[in-house]
Amino acid sequence: DVQVKVPMYHRHGVGHLWLVDTETRSLQVFRRVTDGWLLVLSASGEDVVRAEPFDATGLDLATLWRW
Repeated sequence: DVQVKVPMYHRHGVGHLWLVDTETRSLQVFRRVTDGWLLVLSASGEDVVRAEPFDATGLDLATLWRW
């Protein structure tokens, strides 16, 4: 699924990509660049992060894992 959708998102001009893995409790945030994706954040556990493009506010990852 990721191998199909990630390149498609790039082709269609999506600016940011978040990969959330509930099993490993990890978050990866990528920014679109000309030739692909740039990893701008990698976090896990119960970190509080400021993740693009919503980096004006903190995101407590622990809240994601409660769902």
